[in-house]
Amino acid sequence: GGIFFFCQFTAAKDDVNLYLKPFGAELLRDLVEDPQHSFKSPTGFNLSYAYTANIADGHPVTEGVKGIWYNARTDLFHTSAIDVSKEWKILVSGEASAVSASVGGLNEEHIRKPGKFQSAPPILAAREFGAGSLILTGISPMEAFYGQGLPAYLDIVMKKGDGMRQSDFGRLYE
Repeated sequence: GGIFFFCQFTAAKDDVNLYLKPFGAELLRDLVEDPQHSFKSPTGFNLSYAYTANIADGHPVTEGVKGIWYNARTDLFHTSAIDVSKEWKILVSGEASAVSASVGGLNEEHIRKPGKFQSAPPILAAREFGAGSLILTGISPMEAFYGQGLPAYLDIVMKKGDGMRQSDFGRLYE
């Protein structure tokens, strides 16, 4: 058993990090960007996604996972970089071309500067906890779960990808 920990909005990360701190983890106020491996959905919402095949082997969560698409928006529903202690194993990181950008301001995306990671920011990690595991991801559940089945989201994160490379995030989640 275990807990899969998501966070929706950057603004809530201060409160969320109070819960994560005793476990040696933090959701950063850094969004993950990778223009080299991104694509925009053809729907009217103009949603942006990025791909990574930077997946660690040897963990039950990543068994059979070859690559995932994650939301690469620059607003409230972006993917956040995570920072974890040595008790955690990084399972998914952005590609080497991906960076994190620190965001702030009234609507969070108004003030931007280089973030903590200037290559391959970690976006999903696991650690043992009791008889199970804690899994932490900076991927927004908005595109991963809430919008699935709706035409604008096209199930890109969970399974379909960009039409050339599918996403194994649904498999990872299962």
